[in-house]
Amino acid sequence: MKTVRKIIAVLVLAVLLAGCLPVYSYAAKNDPVQFTVSSTLFVMQGGSSYVNVEAAAADDVSYKLILECDDKGITIDNGKSGILSGNAKQTFSFTVARKAESGYKTLVLRAVDPTDSSKILGEQNVYVDVVENINSFSSQGKAAFEVSYTIQGSDSLAAGQNFVKLTLFNRGNTNIRNARVDIEMPAGMSIQSGPASRNLGNFAIGDTKSVDYPILVDSEVFTGSYPITVKLTGEYAGEDKSAVEAIYIPVIGKEKEQEEEKKDDSVPLLIVDSFDYGSTNLLKRDAEFTLKLTFLNTGSKEITKAVVNVLDPSGAIVPTGTSVIKFDSIKPGEKVNGSVTFRTVKDTDVTQTTLGVDMNYYYEPDHLQQQSSYPISLSIEKKPEEEEEKKNNGVVNPILMVTNYDIGGYYVMAGKDFPLSLTITNTSGKTLRNIKVTVQDSTGALLPSEGSNSFFVNSIAAGGSISRLMPMTVNNDAVAGNSTIAVNMSYEDLDGGTHTSSDTITVPVTQEDRLVIDDILDPGWLMAGEQGYAQIKYYNMGKTTLRNLRVSVSGDFTVDGDSSQYVGNMADGRSDYFSFNFFPNGEGEMHGKAVFTFENSMGKEQTIEKEFVFNIQPAPEWEDPGDMPIEPVKQPMPLWKKIAIGVAAAGAAVAGIALSKRHKKKKAEALELDE
Repeated sequence: MKTVRKIIAVLVLAVLLAGCLPVYSYAAKNDPVQFTVSSTLFVMQGGSSYVNVEAAAADDVSYKLILECDDKGITIDNGKSGILSGNAKQTFSFTVARKAESGYKTLVLRAVDPTDSSKILGEQNVYVDVVENINSFSSQGKAAFEVSYTIQGSDSLAAGQNFVKLTLFNRGNTNIRNARVDIEMPAGMSIQSGPASRNLGNFAIGDTKSVDYPILVDSEVFTGSYPITVKLTGEYAGEDKSAVEAIYIPVIGKEKEQEEEKKDDSVPLLIVDSFDYGSTNLLKRDAEFTLKLTFLNTGSKEITKAVVNVLDPSGAIVPTGTSVIKFDSIKPGEKVNGSVTFRTVKDTDVTQTTLGVDMNYYYEPDHLQQQSSYPISLSIEKKPEEEEEKKNNGVVNPILMVTNYDIGGYYVMAGKDFPLSLTITNTSGKTLRNIKVTVQDSTGALLPSEGSNSFFVNSIAAGGSISRLMPMTVNNDAVAGNSTIAVNMSYEDLDGGTHTSSDTITVPVTQEDRLVIDDILDPGWLMAGEQGYAQIKYYNMGKTTLRNLRVSVSGDFTVDGDSSQYVGNMADGRSDYFSFNFFPNGEGEMHGKAVFTFENSMGKEQTIEKEFVFNIQPAPEWEDPGDMPIEPVKQPMPLWKKIAIGVAAAGAAVAGIALSKRHKKKKAEALELDE
């Protein structure tokens, strides 16, 4: 009996320790694929997390990683899986349903043959502790909700009509009477039919409401993630109030690269020409003010369907109504006015913030989409002296901070998705709750690839940490280099006090290397032993400079001169060529290759090879002189023969003259007889 009790005690202790330590599990030693897995154990109902996998296999072993779970309360995203070989890293994300059962769940990780998933090359279990969501509602009597979306039959919007369902969850601690929801669409997207405002009726604490919208996407919209502003309005504790959240929905549309040739040097640009928010430069707490904006079309073409969204990512300044300004048309050189009314948050710790004025519009006649943004810095008065004195007496504001983050590699590629995992730590000595974390890149280069740019955490104990995964995407036009993402956090302490903090993380961005090499043309009729000439033309069609570029050639030939060339740095859009003279080593097919070596924007050396084959003709064969007929050589005539021939010729001449005289004499005598 004592032995059984000891075994039970050991098992209980193991379970308790598992709740305090991260899981590291390993594949069996004889498996072709070995991997180490770590995961975040504590995941609250309604939350999401990730599993990092480090795999190792021989170079000739190809495999695919799959993560599965039999529990219907856990949804795993295997969408990024691909065929792997050798050493590899992969991150899986998973979501725990709000109504999932609490307790330990088993996730099964498998490495399988890419051609036959039933052939398992490695397998192990990963354990996740689902924690009960006992504090899912706000402690303050104000609007608080979460919103998610689903798209009928797809994961993204496309040109034409799409059916989108928005699901809202009331996480506040007050019932909402006569609730209604309104949505604001970005440029190029509209509601096909029906109003933008929908009635929800009474919205009780913890209830879920859904509304359907037929969304029409313009055929000219580019591929990317686009924000939809969702506003919930109703009676909160006897007062009409509203709350606003934004979700980002992926759209599959036109590729920007296809439109580069259509643009000209006179691309119009919508800018903020001036702004004004009152006579004072210092905003008071818990006070309303109106931001007046003047916009100017600086281009030479008409701007249409302009949508301007003005928001404060820190949450210190919130709009009292809509934060969206719309213009149907703005002529070239025309100025138009708009305004948004805001209220400063009473209990905010922020004294400096920046409003983002994001402008989306079309320009004619090509009807191409354009975007621009403008920052407006604002100052807020400090807290009253009695609150500062309270701080100085030992009550320190609790602090949340980003203690770790991961982007799935050393850098991210423009035009590609990447997993951003954040670890948030409560560095204070008190529990913090109702935590909202928002990530934002002010340049617009890094955006959520799906869902919202913020997530909600119920609570973090003193000294505790949580980790969350956000699927992100990089804009095609992102500039290579380091991009910064602001991580803004708002939260409450157990006494109902509200606080904010922010951190900045750096994400290295690189553009795809696009060194394009033309086919190396055959130099034409060339015989063995003759000198040939070849030329290689190449282009930098990427958006970054190729550094320390070198070109070399080698093959079944001997180069007359240098077989390599150091080019140096090659800017984007530039073209060049490398030429060389050569002597073939023999007849038949002459094989060769050109090797281009350079460093990309991240300093990593890259190599591209271009092979070529020339057909070399055989050299002509000359006939052997011994086989040719020989003409007789004429000998010089002896002198005596020359004298004899001369004498004979003279004699013949004398005889001829004598005969001629005799003939004339006979003829004369005949004439005399006739007379």
